Amino acid sequence: MSADIERKVAIVTGAAGGIGRQIVLKLASAGAYVLATDLDLAPVKDLFSQQTQAGSVYPLAADLKQYADYERIVRAAVDTFGHLDILVNNAAFLVRHDALAATVDEWDIMVTVNLKAAFFLAQKAAARMATAPAGRIINVSSQAGHSGGAADCPIYAITKGGLITMTRALARAFAPNGITVNSVAPGIVMTDMISGTLSAEQIKDLLSHIPIGRATNADEIAEAVLFLASNRAASITGHVLDVNGGMLMR
Repeated sequence: MSADIERKVAIVTGAAGGIGRQIVLKLASAGAYVLATDLDLAPVKDLFSQQTQAGSVYPLAADLKQYADYERIVRAAVDTFGHLDILVNNAAFLVRHDALAATVDEWDIMVTVNLKAAFFLAQKAAARMATAPAGRIINVSSQAGHSGGAADCPIYAITKGGLITMTRALARAFAPNGITVNSVAPGIVMTDMISGTLSAEQIKDLLSHIPIGRATNADEIAEAVLFLASNRAASITGHVLDVNGGMLMR
């Protein structure tokens, strides 16, 4: 079924991560033009090379800790492709410390990358989307934003809970401009954020709590993003789409 996003222009943050790169490839394969941004895009340059040569993916290195880069990202998308239709706030930063050991520096970087950047990118993107027939903002949150997450990453869960609330607040704020704002909340996806920060035993324990018996694939998250970016989701806004294999049922 067509996603109806041919020639739409999208921004995807966190494009070098496991979920981010699948979102970029999914949108590009559906006919969208994608500005793919991350702090370091070197690991995925080869992956995006074919789409880049075809003119459908434009890689841009940017630092979401820097407020000036938010406007630079949005302006680059418009200058490169002529307009802006879709923003996917996917970038996230995680440090594992329990609440008693967490530091103010960890708080600052997670709140900045996971929440502040998403808000101000949405603000700046929405200003450019006001002339588009149907703007789409999709925030990649987490089941931790509902449950409070694991004991060793409370700040991450706090930022993801904030992102879910922000989704609803901006859905109301931007609806008069024809812009929908939704969120996809993954459960366990085997990206570096999981495999690189947890032991094999911890991962095995997590998987044992998933009713479907496996982790979610990054491509399944990308499919959910594609749906919310499409005309099929035109009447959906302020919604959080849980894609977690039943790990959390609400």
